Amino acid sequence: MSYTNSSIVHANPHLSYTTTDSDFWLLGDRVALENGIPCSKPSCTACRTGQYHGCPDMIFFSSPPVHGTLRRYHAHPAAWLHKLPDSMTFEEGALLEPLSVALAGIERAGLRLGDPLVICGAGPIGMVSLLAAHAAGAAPLVITDIDENRLEMAKRLVPRVRTVKVASGVGPEGVAGDIKKALGQEAGLVLECTGVESSIHSAIYVSRFGSKEIGVSIADTLSSPLALAARYSSSAWERASRPFRLCTPRSARSTSDFSSVTTRRIQRRSRWCRRV
Repeated sequence: MSYTNSSIVHANPHLSYTTTDSDFWLLGDRVALENGIPCSKPSCTACRTGQYHGCPDMIFFSSPPVHGTLRRYHAHPAAWLHKLPDSMTFEEGALLEPLSVALAGIERAGLRLGDPLVICGAGPIGMVSLLAAHAAGAAPLVITDIDENRLEMAKRLVPRVRTVKVASGVGPEGVAGDIKKALGQEAGLVLECTGVESSIHSAIYVSRFGSKEIGVSIADTLSSPLALAARYSSSAWERASRPFRLCTPRSARSTSDFSSVTTRRIQRRSRWCRRV
């Protein structure tokens, strides 16, 4: 997951620093990176109204063609760093980005105890959304994916979740039928965590009248009608924001071990890294 990261604050040996320069950051501080950097221009309506996640000129590290953060050193704006509490590991810090996205989607959906929920996609955001929905009391719970290994992992994380493997060659309506069968009813709420157009279509077909579909992950490859809906709708298709400042204390108090989503730790061996 190179688009999420936690790191340690380092100094550039060629520059001098004062306390005000770093805005309370100290060398050696453990931080989480918010990788979506908005333009913050006075002329940007999204940035100036607190909806910076909708900034049209946002730079998102690890989203091509912008380089990622899986490197030894990375220059990052201090305003978009978030200090990790001592009780939080680096693995948990790296998961704050998908966790904050999941919480934003669930809060906007108005998820309530006992709501039937479908999560499309068992990637990092889908897995963390599953843990958050489980903690919120959604029932029944269904999660979909094309990878059986991911579905098995979802079952280990939340044993009561019902899994649906999306088979190759099956159309959106057929997939929706499989989801309805697993859920036992039409969905009252769908969290779409893939950004894949066929999955979005399935989410629409599985939803009952008056339900909500939250586009938690939005891809740049959507067709024009879906892309316009994702960009300009104020509710069901609004892109999830990243409430890191709210998310960090929540995570520190959480009883759910969401760090179990991490499957391995990669040790960087090369002494060279790409310059930012």
